[in-house]
Amino acid sequence: MRLGEWLLAGVLLVPGALSQSPPASDLTAALKLHGTLQSRVRFDHITMADGLSNDDVFAILQDRNGFMWFGTQGGLNRYDGYRVTQYRYDPRNPNSIAGDFVQNLLEDSSGGIWTGNALSRFDPQTETFTRCPATSRLPADR
Repeated sequence: MRLGEWLLAGVLLVPGALSQSPPASDLTAALKLHGTLQSRVRFDHITMADGLSNDDVFAILQDRNGFMWFGTQGGLNRYDGYRVTQYRYDPRNPNSIAGDFVQNLLEDSSGGIWTGNALSRFDPQTETFTRCPATSRLPADR
């Protein structure tokens, strides 16, 4: 017999070899103990009723200042723990976000928040956006 066949035979011949569940992780064990990590974790559900621009959230980011950012199909939202600030596309305002459908979020090394799809960068100092227009062709190969 080959090695694989020996291993399979060993598993089938040992009673309960496949029915045993793997050992619980340390996190699972901690969550089962009363008064530990489980009692200190708190979640708030934020919806449109709380000021979110849309209930469909596609991206979440916590920035270096502790703000929570939510990218939705209705714009970008910043949550400070108390209230939501919406950032929406305004074709008359060149300093608004480039588009309302935000699927990607990234914070750069200087604290700017980048949004995907319609690419733009939020400057936390001025609270304005810089839009990055899509190029019609790729740069030439070098």
